Amino acid sequence: MNTYFRITAYYPKDDISAILDTKGKYEELWEFSAFLVSKNFKILEVCEGEQIAEATFPLINANSSKIHLRAVEKGKAEIQQFEHQGRKCKSITVGDKTYGIFE
Repeated sequence: MNTYFRITAYYPKDDISAILDTKGKYEELWEFSAFLVSKNFKILEVCEGEQIAEATFPLINANSSKIHLRAVEKGKAEIQQFEHQGRKCKSITVGDKTYGIFE
């Protein structure tokens, strides 16, 4: 399955946020989210690959059985809501990595 998922999560114990991607590891987004919750992460944002409008880093090209850590930074991720061309959007930033999603 060629399913691309991205989750931005917060790990309160160490006060860090992370952007994590998978492609082909999970069939459903909730499975990826449930795994992270089981590891004590708090889910901040979730999206499928086609929701990603733009990013300062590329998507993963090949299917993989791994979870890819795309960004990590101390503190909570910065999430801003805005409207672009009449559509609701969000900008999510962790460290020097930013991506935008359509809601």
